[in-house]
Amino acid sequence: MVHITARGSHTPSTSDRVDSARWQPLQTRLHSRPPPLRLRRKAAQCSDESRAGADEATPAVQVPKTPWQERQASRIGAIFDEDEQESAEPQGTLGSLTVGLRQKVRDAGGLLAYKYFNWRKDTVSDLQLVVAINAVLVLLLGGARALLYELEPQRPDNLFWQSLYAVLVILFGQDFPDAAADFGEQAFAVTAATLSFAGFALVLALTAQVVLEVLDSNVRRGSLVFERGHFLVLAMAGSQRDRDVLWQLLTQVCLAYRNDGGRVCVVLSPVEKLEMEARLAELIPPATRFGTTFVVRQGLPLVPDDLRMVAAGTAASTVVISNSSRGPEEADAESVRVAVLLDELDFPGFGQPDPRTGTVLVELRTANGVALVEYSCSSRVVPLNSSSFCSTRVARMVRHPVLGALAQMMWSFNSLSALYVTRFSQLAGEPYGELFKYFPDATVMGLFGPRDRSVRINPGPCDLVGPEDELILMRPTGAAVVEYQPLDVPVLTDSGDWDPTTYERGFEDDVPFASGGGGGGGGGGGGGGGGGGGAMTALVDARWAAYVAEETAPQARPREQCEPLHITTPKVSRRSDEPVKVLVCGHGEETFMHDLLAALDSELPPGSEVTLFSQRDTRELMGGLAGALARRKLSVLHVRGNPLSRMELGAAVDVSRYAAAICVLDQSWIDPDMVSSNGIEMGSQTDMLRLDALIMTVQLNLRKLLEERGFPDINIVMEKVAFDGITRFEDRERMPLGMVYNATSWGAKLLMQAAYNTKVVQVYPQLMAGQVLIQDAAALAAPGEELTYWQLQARVHSVRQTLLGWFQTPEAIDQPLELALNPAGDEWRSERRVWNVGDRRTKLVCLAAPPAPDAEQQPSNGAMAGAQSEALSKM
Repeated sequence: MVHITARGSHTPSTSDRVDSARWQPLQTRLHSRPPPLRLRRKAAQCSDESRAGADEATPAVQVPKTPWQERQASRIGAIFDEDEQESAEPQGTLGSLTVGLRQKVRDAGGLLAYKYFNWRKDTVSDLQLVVAINAVLVLLLGGARALLYELEPQRPDNLFWQSLYAVLVILFGQDFPDAAADFGEQAFAVTAATLSFAGFALVLALTAQVVLEVLDSNVRRGSLVFERGHFLVLAMAGSQRDRDVLWQLLTQVCLAYRNDGGRVCVVLSPVEKLEMEARLAELIPPATRFGTTFVVRQGLPLVPDDLRMVAAGTAASTVVISNSSRGPEEADAESVRVAVLLDELDFPGFGQPDPRTGTVLVELRTANGVALVEYSCSSRVVPLNSSSFCSTRVARMVRHPVLGALAQMMWSFNSLSALYVTRFSQLAGEPYGELFKYFPDATVMGLFGPRDRSVRINPGPCDLVGPEDELILMRPTGAAVVEYQPLDVPVLTDSGDWDPTTYERGFEDDVPFASGGGGGGGGGGGGGGGGGGGAMTALVDARWAAYVAEETAPQARPREQCEPLHITTPKVSRRSDEPVKVLVCGHGEETFMHDLLAALDSELPPGSEVTLFSQRDTRELMGGLAGALARRKLSVLHVRGNPLSRMELGAAVDVSRYAAAICVLDQSWIDPDMVSSNGIEMGSQTDMLRLDALIMTVQLNLRKLLEERGFPDINIVMEKVAFDGITRFEDRERMPLGMVYNATSWGAKLLMQAAYNTKVVQVYPQLMAGQVLIQDAAALAAPGEELTYWQLQARVHSVRQTLLGWFQTPEAIDQPLELALNPAGDEWRSERRVWNVGDRRTKLVCLAAPPAPDAEQQPSNGAMAGAQSEALSKM
């Protein structure tokens, strides 16, 4: 029997072999393992003073160390001994001074080169530099010559020097002797000039090579980055999707920090530096960067030296973009490794305070990747599962398409209002029910506790704001974080003549689009009551003509504060407990489909049905989704067919029985062999636009079948892959009957929100778990009653909800729906308006707290509202 000891020469004795770890129970061996890295680093944060005080107060107890602990202690002790020996060397010697001076000169030269190549745009910049250097040299040499002639005394003649000077004149000035000179003098002059030319050519060639090497190193790839507190983006850029995420993310960086004067944003990717800079100049011109400076470097995020080149250890925020050219598992493996490298980069060592305060946001695509990052990295590394967030958003859009526009506006720094998590110390001790009165241009949605990372969406109106609590609010993006403050005195308002006990929720579809005769609703003959074969064609023609003529419906508010949509939901949410039938055309990657089915099971009422229509083998597909199909409320079935063929789709599925449809990117379109390990066909913009064409074909097949069967009123949620090349069937402002989602754009915006404030990672799931209620204004306002927006907010708060905004259903199905969120300004909010004119077209978008597990046993809305109103009246 052979016994092997790791990293040591100790040979176990007989007793050691009897008591070896392989004979111990599994539980004992697990407890003897070293603690996780997160716990070890957390324990290493304690200071020497606190440990010394603890040693004096507590008698020493000898605890036996495991062999692993002994090896670690000896290894760390050896490292500390080397540090002490280095620190004990004399610092005043000439050698140490020389080394320090060389290092300073090297750092100064590197910093100067870094500044220059950040300023450099093209070869014209190099020409400007050479001209400036030559001008400076001529001026310096001229001044030096004048100084020498003025100060130097008259020198005696020196025959040797005069002869040498004459040779130098010939070498550098080609001052050949005249024709009267003898042959020897002429031959000498020609030989010297020839040697001079040869030497000059050699020096010129070597100099050109050195210059080209410097330019290649600094221009094509990039040199060392001399920055601290910068924004760092790491991307594999192995597919066009990765590059699209990068462009969208960098655009959001410019918008997020435009009120702070911009930031230095460093980008590291395997793409050539010149190519990346040219693409950035095309997509994000300098005039639209709002002070943000882009520094591009070519390298691989998996290489530690490349991470040091971009000063990853001193970055304030780092974002790691997932590699979509590989499958979810392989992409997460790369992301986890990059996260570990970043976490260990420039780590000072155990027992020493960690000077690194920057956060690292890692995009992942599986739940296992999130768990591995949480296990292997410190708390400054934050994992983000973008696939799960995207699937949840799609599932919620099935019942409430307006939520797509709501998320688009709330999570983008390009909108007027966005989500922020901010602490206002002056509001500590205030009841939550009074907070909305301090913000004339914001909407408070909940509280965040930084100590325990707790998120409370719509807490009780009597709950007090703690001294460390931060507010979750939607506020204007035009103010910097340090500048935005609440009012000193709250606005005086009340709910008016209102009894919360009489509240009954009014559903969004109590009255669909204008009720028409048998020919159909919507005032345009396009309803679901047999509007005829040309209903959808008439709808599209009307919308296209309106777009070409640039005609818009009358606006109740300024257009820049509204979001135009074309959605209708009469068949989707007639009542919240009514089952829903959903058709999913196409089959995405397994991770996304698992997350989508889980989200649909959570969002749809019990008894709902989901039909999967794709070319996948039914037995293989259902076997792969076995874990996702073990649901309590949702029934899933698969119909095999080609979604690109309208004949197959119409023969296999009756589209008229579904309330909503989802068109997703089929995995076989980007990976024909269904093996993601050998690459995915999304390498160019051409591939992305090809996929958009396929998805749009599926959507048109559905719309054509619906038109033929007289059912145009169905909610179609469609995926968009590329971020350009938008048609009227993909544009929210022109798209008829449905919503579009772009997972690439959504992922980039979510990454930027989380990088700007990592608390968003905890806030978003709770915010999405809350109930977004779209109800009729008649539930909160009497017919013809004039109310201010402040009073409407107070009424909504009295039933433990938050008013996010409102919209009006159009009079005809071909007219846009205007969604208004977070109206800004005390003047506007104080103006009295009639919200309920009796036509039941005004719908309120409200946010309620997530339902309790025993929601079925909760009291009625009226009873709950009465109790909350009574509590508020006692305050």
